[in-house]
Amino acid sequence: MAFKYRKIYGSLSEINNSNSIGIAGIMASKKNKIYLGNLEAKRDWGYAPEYVEAMWLMLQQEQPDDYVIGTGETHSVKEFLEEAFNYLSLDWQKYVEIDPKYSRPTEVGVLRADSTKARKKLNRSPEISFNDLIRIMVDYDLELIGLDSPRKGKKIIQQKALEWTSSRLAGFSGRTRVLVTSREHQIRTNKIRNGP
Repeated sequence: MAFKYRKIYGSLSEINNSNSIGIAGIMASKKNKIYLGNLEAKRDWGYAPEYVEAMWLMLQQEQPDDYVIGTGETHSVKEFLEEAFNYLSLDWQKYVEIDPKYSRPTEVGVLRADSTKARKKLNRSPEISFNDLIRIMVDYDLELIGLDSPRKGKKIIQQKALEWTSSRLAGFSGRTRVLVTSREHQIRTNKIRNGP
């Protein structure tokens, strides 16, 4: 089971499923407000490429098994907003409004992964922190619409031996920024395709 993870494309436009964060839209003066539901909902936020690496490690095991993949820590939607807006020196309270139509009556308040087994058996732990994840997402969304970003997210990617590149994704018209994995991951992919 993989807990809530963030892929780089789509990032801030998909916070809490269908709710839209729209920070890039605010920065581009295309939006004035973001409408959300429960800001106190706490989730285990993780970085999608790390989840994919965990899946690859699962496939390398001698015996199939069940694993829970996540960070093991929770942060509220409000914490996400504070961090994302602070990153751009903005006060989130000026741009966010609560709309009851985005509240879910059966929503679970806290979702946290217990990935102890995966950490031990797969020998892996998340490297991208919650704050790093937000910076990566904000940088990506700003650049996606042609705005300059603070670039701290890009630096994090480079420090983790990943690349920030331009590419065309199937189903997307126009240039979209994506993250491609490091040489180590490319070697692993080649091993899977071509054998050891």
